[in-house]
Amino acid sequence: MPDQSTIHPTDADAPIPAKPNAVAQGWQIVHSRYLYESHWYSVRQDEIRLPNGETIHYTQIEHPGFVTIVPVTDEGQIVLIRSYRYSVDEWTWEVPAGGLGNKADQSLAEAAAGELLEETGAAARDLQFIASYYTGIGSSNIRAHIFLATGVHFVGKQELEQTEVIQVHTMPILDALQFARSGQMQDGQSVAALLYCEPLLRAGDDGWVVAAECTMADGMRSGCWADKAGDGKMKVTTTDYAAVPDARGGLGRTADVSCRRR
Repeated sequence: MPDQSTIHPTDADAPIPAKPNAVAQGWQIVHSRYLYESHWYSVRQDEIRLPNGETIHYTQIEHPGFVTIVPVTDEGQIVLIRSYRYSVDEWTWEVPAGGLGNKADQSLAEAAAGELLEETGAAARDLQFIASYYTGIGSSNIRAHIFLATGVHFVGKQELEQTEVIQVHTMPILDALQFARSGQMQDGQSVAALLYCEPLLRAGDDGWVVAAECTMADGMRSGCWADKAGDGKMKVTTTDYAAVPDARGGLGRTADVSCRRR
């Protein structure tokens, strides 16, 4: 979160937002204004006339979103951070993450790689996009974008912002997942990132490791697992959560693929 001096109170008119589904419900947006504006986030208030004629005011946070990164080393360690958070005045266990408000010229993958380096001093051999989701749909449009980083190795020092106080730790995969499930990790976005990645993180339990990037027959990109014995056999799954369980208990489906080793 930025220094509060970068956030300015306003009472400026805002463009009427395009909300076709609201219009389809008979909601008429009469007026919109910004209560706060910054490149990190803004607070907008809309005046809405409902189908019964009642007028309400709906206030929401507009946010450019953020990336979260689940970093895994070749030794099977998760790189976690322990961060001091002024908003709750606590030290919290988290995965690296960062807002997109000052990264409009970067792709999501570039932003993820940059945040990993800045917060931990580490780089990844590969970044795999996992999923996006809304973090608080009752009052904001904030969207989180999750990446799984593999082949993570430390290359330099942290490059922290002035309000960031961060310690870097490594932890075995199963211990990190237990942190997420037990409540020891209090940051919801970090918990979500680890659990979204769990099918891939647990791939090593039966001797398989994330080892290749595959393109399914229908064009979907997926993680693949290669036998640690090195016999070249491939086990293919995808993190498509609509898929049926595969034989190993993970989520996946089999298809014709073209794979390359990382």
